[in-house]
Amino acid sequence: THTHTMDVRRAPLLASQAAGAPLAPSPPAAARLPRISVITPTLRSPRSGDQRLPAEQQSASPAASTASCSCHTRLKFLQEQHREMQAGLHKEIERLRSENKDLKFRLVMQHAPPADVAGQQQEVNRLREEVHSLQRQKQTLSDLLRAQQAVEESEVVRLRDQVQRLVLRNQELQQQQQQQ
Repeated sequence: THTHTMDVRRAPLLASQAAGAPLAPSPPAAARLPRISVITPTLRSPRSGDQRLPAEQQSASPAASTASCSCHTRLKFLQEQHREMQAGLHKEIERLRSENKDLKFRLVMQHAPPADVAGQQQEVNRLREEVHSLQRQKQTLSDLLRAQQAVEESEVVRLRDQVQRLVLRNQELQQQQQQQ
């Protein structure tokens, strides 16, 4: 079990600060509510014979229970706002990293010496020529493959015919043998 002390009047102020509102002056000491202790139960696995009561039921009076519940609600609210703000900040960090990367790339490209650009253009032209050469080779190989497939298909047809003729000849010979 953890005990937290919290000024009840500062909870809305903290929430507005978390949302980005300007910092407001804190109220005079006489206007503040007294600090109260909030008991947060630690999660435990249920054991036989463990008769613990929730923190709200352990309070001495209903007013303390209500204040405790109110503080729990405010605490949950602040925690949720903190999570949302943290998630938003992480997204903003990623966006800024990406923007920084793009700006660095632009900066490098703007300050690249002209000789590098000419060398890069030559490399691009060489690579384009290599791509065209590979495309021509691919087309030639595709044509050869199609021709080879056509030859193989005609060979399959020829072999089927030959097998069929041989089967027929074998049947004829068997019939002649049976007649003798």
